[in-house]
Amino acid sequence: MRGSKRLRQVVVVGSIGLLGAAGSGAMRAKPAVAAGIGAGEQRAIWRTGAGQVTLLPHSETLAALGLELQTLRQTAVSERFPQIESSFAIDDRSASSSLAFTTGPGGGFDLLLGGRLQTSGEMLLGLPDGTRLAVGNLAFRLQGSGGGVIDTLNTNQEIFYLTSGLLQFKRADQRFEWVGLDLYLNKAWAVSAGIPGAAETPIATVVIEAAALPAPELAAELAALPAGESAQQAAPRGGIGPDVITGEVDTPVSDGQVGAINAYAIGTVSCNAGDVPLEWFASTNHHPVISQNLFRLKDGRFEQIGQSWLKHGFTALQENACFNDCQATAGNHLGVHCSDPYWGGLNDNQTGLGPKFEVNAFTGFFLYPFTGQGQTGDAIYKRLQVHTADVDPNQNGGALYYAEGEYIMPDDAAAGNQFNNASYRRVTFTNNPPTYTLNVTDTTMRQQTAILAWKANDPQVTIITISVPGDGRLQLGYKVTNLGGGAYHYEYALYNMNSWRSVRSFSVPLPLGVSPTNIGFHDVDYHSGEPFDGSDWNASIAGGSITWYTVSLTENPNANALRWGTLYNFRFDASSPPTLATATLGLFNLRPLTSGPANGGSSLLRMIDASGSTASSVAAATMGPS
Repeated sequence: MRGSKRLRQVVVVGSIGLLGAAGSGAMRAKPAVAAGIGAGEQRAIWRTGAGQVTLLPHSETLAALGLELQTLRQTAVSERFPQIESSFAIDDRSASSSLAFTTGPGGGFDLLLGGRLQTSGEMLLGLPDGTRLAVGNLAFRLQGSGGGVIDTLNTNQEIFYLTSGLLQFKRADQRFEWVGLDLYLNKAWAVSAGIPGAAETPIATVVIEAAALPAPELAAELAALPAGESAQQAAPRGGIGPDVITGEVDTPVSDGQVGAINAYAIGTVSCNAGDVPLEWFASTNHHPVISQNLFRLKDGRFEQIGQSWLKHGFTALQENACFNDCQATAGNHLGVHCSDPYWGGLNDNQTGLGPKFEVNAFTGFFLYPFTGQGQTGDAIYKRLQVHTADVDPNQNGGALYYAEGEYIMPDDAAAGNQFNNASYRRVTFTNNPPTYTLNVTDTTMRQQTAILAWKANDPQVTIITISVPGDGRLQLGYKVTNLGGGAYHYEYALYNMNSWRSVRSFSVPLPLGVSPTNIGFHDVDYHSGEPFDGSDWNASIAGGSITWYTVSLTENPNANALRWGTLYNFRFDASSPPTLATATLGLFNLRPLTSGPANGGSSLLRMIDASGSTASSVAAATMGPS
């Protein structure tokens, strides 16, 4: 979305009464981080005015937790969700009840300076033991270093906190929006209330809508802002070591069609957000490789529909796409706060595209020279391949598409900075068969994997991050939909950000007597000679669970495991409402890998680290049938 940014966390401070008595407990939130506009750009400063805060309760989650969230006194109506009866007016009589933010010259959201929003209204929070809490006059404030205590009408208890969310400035309407915020119970408060497990999953989604007012009275604050800081970068400044991020996704190329497959490429701009230059040596394995992925959100399902081979970097320009203080170096390094553009016409050059199977995305290690180096083929060979039917506008009414770029680099990984390398951007397809030209729209969402677009478009979606011991990360998204008549649809999307160990099974517990129907699976095709078997995962119901699986490493080293940079989907219907559940993810490779030989090697076996973790699975909190 134009001019938008994700913020990490805020705290909700409420006026709480327990039948007239106060409870206790508070939780401090993590600092929010925001960063850089380009050189020569000018800011404007704004504050929020009249508006409302709307809560969209997760009814299935609340029921599963034994909780109730009921509106007693609504004081506003949401423009986005007028049918929701849980909107609370923002008290705009004082400038102290506002958030301050800046925009860049193009009108895009730039930087949230913080502040507080005081609302009016009252809700009832029911607990599993029958306790009923009156929750009212909620105040929302940005919590970071130097954040203060907010006086509210009664006890100042903090029983909620918020995470994530997408900030937007609608220039034409002079509107500020903060959408997709997850509302949790404060962990410390939940412990004191005897319900610690209830703090582990969001119970509602929050949307903030307010007028945006020019704030010339804040000119001194605007002048005091450090140069080069902007929300569009969204990266921690001053990190230790080299830190590559995908600063822009742009300059798409439509390469043609062979049979029922179309090929594309996206341009990517790398930025070094660290404090040490990034290595960029062309004829070694000390340069970046760049992946390109395509995703579709259609009918509530977020699926990966395409992937490319990897572009191998060869030289680094020294530009200012993310910062305005590039410390330029020679082309065999990317300087601190410098950027380097690889437009679509470079990222689709077949001679420089190598396969994924030779890359460990967690350590950044890859074999060099790489398989297929210098080889060319037809119009779709090695490029971002997509089934034509998946992008034909006539067959995909209402669908949204997202392109993702990710940089993998050994020195970035060695510094522990390999978890912020991917960014995504919304794209569209022109209805001009058979080409269906690829176009970019909106802005690049920096340091965000594309699966987060599912959550940004649907507040009922939950996304969690899973760390694999001694290895990389996975992200699990899920949503439960009430189909009516006692039936529910369970939808899961599992994304492998950079785990070498990969996933070979996904299991969700089932209660006795529940028989799933409409069981489904979706993966993404490998192509152009990648060795992996593309067979769909099998599904079985046994031992009180439904499990999707592929064969083990010993049965087939090239089995269709969920490897890095791919997203697989699992789904079913059941005649049982949701409850909190623990999904089990079986791992494919037996142990993690080291960085490997400095200059590559003839065998991937040389990368095995015998001292690494040998855990065969990881667990993830989710929702399943009750």
